[in-house]
Amino acid sequence: TITHKSVVEHIDELKKNQIPFEERDIYIKEIEEASTIWLSSSLKGLLPVKKIVNKNYIPSAQDKMLKITQDIFNNKYYNF
Repeated sequence: TITHKSVVEHIDELKKNQIPFEERDIYIKEIEEASTIWLSSSLKGLLPVKKIVNKNYIPSAQDKMLKITQDIFNNKYYNF
C-alpha cells in the first residue's frame, strides 16, 4: 500500500542518516515506560503522542531525535 511504502522509505532515510531504528512488536509495559511516543502518518508526518489511555506524554521542545526525524520526514515527503 502507499502508506506502507512511505514507512519503508522513511526507514531507509533514517538508516541513511544513522538514526537508530528498530521495527518490532512492542509490549504494553514498554509503552507505559516510554518517555515519548511518536506516530507517523502519510498525511500528517511525524507527530508526538500526547496521551494513551491514562498515561500522558509531554512532548518536549528539547526532543532532538523527534526534531531530526521530523526534518528528515518532511524533507523527503513535503519539500516540493
